Amino acid sequence: MAELVLKNLYEKTFRGAKEAPSKLSTILAEFINVRRLSAESASEGALTGRLCYFTAMRLFAFLLLLPALSFAQIPHTFNNGQVADADKINENFQNLVDRLPEQGEGYEFVEQRTLEGGNVFTKLRLYEKASLSGFRVDRRLDDPAQAYEDWGQERSINALGTFDNAYIYVYPPKTNIPNPTNTDLPTTCPDGSAPEFWYQASYSYAMRNLTGAMQFSTAYGDMSGIYQCASYVCGDDCPNEFNEFYIMEGQGIGEFSCIESAVMYGLLGGGNARAWNKVKGPNWITGVFDSSYNDEFGTYFLEIIAPIGCITSQD
Repeated sequence: MAELVLKNLYEKTFRGAKEAPSKLSTILAEFINVRRLSAESASEGALTGRLCYFTAMRLFAFLLLLPALSFAQIPHTFNNGQVADADKINENFQNLVDRLPEQGEGYEFVEQRTLEGGNVFTKLRLYEKASLSGFRVDRRLDDPAQAYEDWGQERSINALGTFDNAYIYVYPPKTNIPNPTNTDLPTTCPDGSAPEFWYQASYSYAMRNLTGAMQFSTAYGDMSGIYQCASYVCGDDCPNEFNEFYIMEGQGIGEFSCIESAVMYGLLGGGNARAWNKVKGPNWITGVFDSSYNDEFGTYFLEIIAPIGCITSQD
């Protein structure tokens, strides 16, 4: 019996750190089961001791994945010789599980379907969780409201995984960017009409992880630009002064180099212009994303067309 448990422990340990969050409670249960085996079979005591040691090493390895945790926050501690209460142990490990890094949280695609010809269309929310920090650099002192650069960084999570993002917005553009000509847009205004092209700016947005990246820009494609929806009314308490709607086409590299076409779009501020909670200064901004506004008008979406197997969720 103990040999089978040891084999099971070994196989589960080396499946990869990606499964770590779902394994902590399993490891705890196995540890308790090993102690039960020890009580039931004294003849297997030596091997059972090895099992306890091996399980403890697994727990230690998982703890190495948690450098950002403050262990002073663990609910219960124990001293040598003290009887460990199972409920308190379970509470400690649940506390660790709850505070693990936010990876592979199981966010789903909004839509995924096979197109004629074999490619797959995938639609997902750009942000499920996110935060940002940004800055503005005025380029013309005589009229700074009409000449500026916004740039910043984000940390975001969506159905594709966790990303570090960067953006830069330059108005007016330093180089000539053609106005969009494609009227077959990926979204509509609240009244069902198409967004109207408003003006052109040099806006670039990159999202990347350690295995790939996607780059979007108003300089790509024939529909990219700054739009507006005349039928949309933000309301008296609207946190954004501009009714700007962004549509940007892009491309992928690394694990996303298989993408044939991609477009991101959304309203300034996200869903109903209120998804980004921001604190602003004269030339800086910091914010966190409120996903409760997702799926309202203006939500940021990604739409991707790629071969089968190219785009998979991280659930």
